[in-house]
Amino acid sequence: LDELEDDPIRAEAARAMAAARTMRTAAILHDQYSGVLRAALDRLEKLRESGDDEALQLLADELLGRARLGLHLTRPWDVAIVGKPNVGKSSLINALAGYERAIVHDTAGTTRDLVSAMIVLDGWPIRIVDTAGMRESDHAVEQEGVRLAGETLRSADLMLLVFDVTQSWDDECRKLTELRSDALIVLNKIDRLEDPSRLPEGMPQGLSVSATIGSGLETLIDAIVERLIGPLPEPGAAVPFSQSQIDRIKIIAGR
Repeated sequence: LDELEDDPIRAEAARAMAAARTMRTAAILHDQYSGVLRAALDRLEKLRESGDDEALQLLADELLGRARLGLHLTRPWDVAIVGKPNVGKSSLINALAGYERAIVHDTAGTTRDLVSAMIVLDGWPIRIVDTAGMRESDHAVEQEGVRLAGETLRSADLMLLVFDVTQSWDDECRKLTELRSDALIVLNKIDRLEDPSRLPEGMPQGLSVSATIGSGLETLIDAIVERLIGPLPEPGAAVPFSQSQIDRIKIIAGR
């Protein structure tokens, strides 16, 4: 206990390991508990004192480049599923989660609120959120669902933009593509097309899946993980995992 009190980073890492949701995130936090982050911050201080600004900035860039990953070692990534009503968003979240978590119904507009599921993809904890169908409506309850969906997609770490390949491409679809330029486009119900290479005119290319039979899900999962995580840190790499640590790095580097 005395050792933890003398090293705030180690104490913070111990608390974070207790909150880690997967072995993969706990292993990265254990490296920080073992002292790699403390050593990196000490090196930053020495570089500042020596006046070697080039090496200082390079090390700061390296550490800050892992900060986004570090902040999600104890909290899940948020992935929002967005699309027009009845494109299969609920079916997709069910397929990804592997169990019935959202209500699926063939009537358009049945999802009025936000339904989320905690899942693990390749060892990374992810909260996937099924939003209300994005469309204009005069119905007060449905309008509230769309409002909540808008808030969610703005704050989400990744947006899955789902289109139904059996529906024609229209202006509403085009407007959805303008919500976020970094959205991952998912083309659902591909099994219902006689020729999967012939998409509706105007529909952009994306990842073809069938949420009901599970085709294309492995490729989709790989794409989600790649978008969220990016290049993985080497074992034993220093990874800042709290905002206070990130702020300290910026202060030492004079940013």
